[in-house]
Amino acid sequence: QGKLVYHCRGKKLLRGFEDLSDQVKQYLVDADKTEFRTAPDDFSRPNETSWTYFKKLISQKGMPRADGTVARERDDDGQEHKAGASTKAHNAPSKNALPQKFTRAELSKYDGTDLSLPLLLGINGRVYDVTRGKKHYRKGESYNCMTGKDSTSAFVLGIYTQGGVIHAWGPEDVAKLSPEKKADLDYWVNFFDKEYDMVGELVDF
Repeated sequence: QGKLVYHCRGKKLLRGFEDLSDQVKQYLVDADKTEFRTAPDDFSRPNETSWTYFKKLISQKGMPRADGTVARERDDDGQEHKAGASTKAHNAPSKNALPQKFTRAELSKYDGTDLSLPLLLGINGRVYDVTRGKKHYRKGESYNCMTGKDSTSAFVLGIYTQGGVIHAWGPEDVAKLSPEKKADLDYWVNFFDKEYDMVGELVDF
């Protein structure tokens, strides 16, 4: 078995579809792919790009980040883990030790500041224990801005930074979402249901 490597270069077309060659335009028609005439107006589903994949490789190798911190495959207790290895049973906090109902103020305690507490994340009023994914969610990591709070807005908007976390979101905001955005939110809820333990609900969502 061999490998097939694609190497290509991108170019921005000033007039978009109109700047494509007649051959490419006709191909889209023949292949019944005319939806690609224009870019999508609303798209936030997970997407693997060369950059996101390369970022994962950098994280695995412990290379320095632009902010001066160093990504590493090491838990706070000093134990090394191979990249991609499951840590589901490693230092997992007891689900029964956590309250089943959280207010936003109570949830804020679980943002990674206190290392003795688990890392919790809220989405659509549900609270998940993401401690076993702490290499992504602990202090200093990319997704820490979403822990200790309900981060529904970040997942709906596809903005996984502090700017994407709008604390005032609630059921009335979810009800106003377009069908496409509701599908995005359902995707993420299903993802957390599959990957992490749901430990409670946000009572003031």
